[in-house]
Amino acid sequence: MPPPADPGEGLKIRVASSIVWTSVRFGGDIVTNLIVFVILARILEPAQFGAFVVSIVFAEVGRLAVTNGLVSSIFSSPGRDRRTHDTIFWGNLGVGVLFAAVGVATSPSIAAVLGVVETADVIAASSLIVPITALGATHAALNLRDFGHRSLAIRTVVAGLVSGVLTIAAALNGYGVWALVIQRLTIEIVYAVTAWVTYRWVPRARLSWRILRRQFILGAGVLSAQTVALGLNRSQDIILSRFLGLGAVGVYRTGWKIIEQLIQGASAPFSTVLSPALNRVADKPVEFERAYLKTISVCAALAFPAIIGFSCVADDVIPLVFGDKWVESVPLAQVLGLLFLPATLAFFAEPVLLVRNRPGPLVALAIFQVIVTIGLGVAAAPYGLFVFALAYVARSYFILAVQLLLLQSVVRISAGAILRAVSAPTVASGVMALAVLGARRILPPTDQHGLFLEILVLGDVVLAGILAYSIALWFMIGPRNRETYAADLASFKKGFR
Repeated sequence: MPPPADPGEGLKIRVASSIVWTSVRFGGDIVTNLIVFVILARILEPAQFGAFVVSIVFAEVGRLAVTNGLVSSIFSSPGRDRRTHDTIFWGNLGVGVLFAAVGVATSPSIAAVLGVVETADVIAASSLIVPITALGATHAALNLRDFGHRSLAIRTVVAGLVSGVLTIAAALNGYGVWALVIQRLTIEIVYAVTAWVTYRWVPRARLSWRILRRQFILGAGVLSAQTVALGLNRSQDIILSRFLGLGAVGVYRTGWKIIEQLIQGASAPFSTVLSPALNRVADKPVEFERAYLKTISVCAALAFPAIIGFSCVADDVIPLVFGDKWVESVPLAQVLGLLFLPATLAFFAEPVLLVRNRPGPLVALAIFQVIVTIGLGVAAAPYGLFVFALAYVARSYFILAVQLLLLQSVVRISAGAILRAVSAPTVASGVMALAVLGARRILPPTDQHGLFLEILVLGDVVLAGILAYSIALWFMIGPRNRETYAADLASFKKGFR
């Protein structure tokens, strides 16, 4: 007679499966996005990218409202009450339609406030993204709650392929900034359609105001924090456009693009799965802390070397991939690589506080970040993009210290434990950086040869970094952790089946 199944092992496999498929989801999204971005970077000008980045701000606020407001309450409310789900769906759709109506009606005023008067039509058109997103947001959240990450991975890959083809075709035919609008609209349409196909649930035409008020309270904290976080991110673009012009916004975002994708690709699969996983051990403090620390440790082992490694070779990669007109982005990418630690750990504050039903500190932290970011950004912008990037890095480490103290006081996970959990990847990444810089000094300069040899030399440098990192990490984690990682790998293999 076989032994009874271990429920803990079953959860571990489900979490591992979710991480695998979420990695596929974000990985596919990142690859297709980067391919499209590389092609568009060779067609469009920095000012066109900058205009789109600033113009899409209003639509991004609305998108956050319909993906992190009412919908986020699904993860913190127990049970499977279909009346609650119906209410969330229709309430969320109403918010999306309202945002679109306001965006279309007031687009000239929004454009004037953002300093991009010439793109009022872009703001109006991009506002239509919000109700489209709302149509599939509830289905996607319910799917995530049930660990349905495989179907979401498939929809992301399909959306990236379809939108990529249409976007490139539009850019080649001279649509300019409108090619980027087409990309966003197409992605959201495919997301909404596939969300309904992969989660077979049709909401009934009913809405409870009592339930709506209750769920709004549950989701309001998360929405507030996310909205403030968006303001944190996009305030940089608005400051740069005001002080240095839209071209500077395009250059800055290009320098930040690959690093942002690396951080998101390595961190988002873990942080996305962390909420439902922690929710199942929320009443077990020891298991809760162990799950959190293990997650950030594994995530750091993937994210840190990728971010630091790219920064070390950015002066080769950016001109090679994006073209010589983006060479101004190189020093920005190099200094922004220092965000490897604060940017990665920032992904994991929200899941912990959300599961603990403590959105208040999260909102306070986000507001504090915006104040510090705007203050330092306005002070640094007149001195150029490089100083602006340095100020953002300094601000991020200051905020990291505040975040660690917050988790220590609210969730009772010590700052020392968090830093110890990521110490091995940090040191190993430092060893890797030295190996990469050493290999670049030994090997011939890549700019003095043809494209083939340039790629070959760059590949040798990357290989030297991978080997140095792997060896350093192997020795640092110790034999006990090696056995643990081997067991986790076995869970990932089972979860992928």
